[in-house]
Amino acid sequence: MVLNCCVYLVEDDEAVARSLMVLLQMKDFRVDHFASADAFLTRADQLPRGCILLDVCLPGTGGLEALRELRRRACAWPVIMMTGHAEFDVEVEAKSLGAAAILEKPFAPELLFQEVENVLGLVAAGA
Repeated sequence: MVLNCCVYLVEDDEAVARSLMVLLQMKDFRVDHFASADAFLTRADQLPRGCILLDVCLPGTGGLEALRELRRRACAWPVIMMTGHAEFDVEVEAKSLGAAAILEKPFAPELLFQEVENVLGLVAAGA
């Protein structure tokens, strides 16, 4: 199910971002990339509703801090967190802030597609 919603990719590693963008675009997802949470947060209020693929470890504002800020702004967009280092406390905090999923890098493309399709269904439903 590909919907007319955008996946906002927040990832500072250019090679990882490029790979994820190619994968998502191959499945006809629209993708908008931000190299930092700060860049995304600056524009988030002007962007059409979508889902966020958010790295935990980012320069400047980190992924968890960015998710906390989005929730403070009452932005309920679905968020999929990505991390290279699975840590229980990070997962607990991300889930408590409403993250739909936490993916540990490297993850299989099929898992990424499944999670993105799941949350885009939430975007379409207005959740």
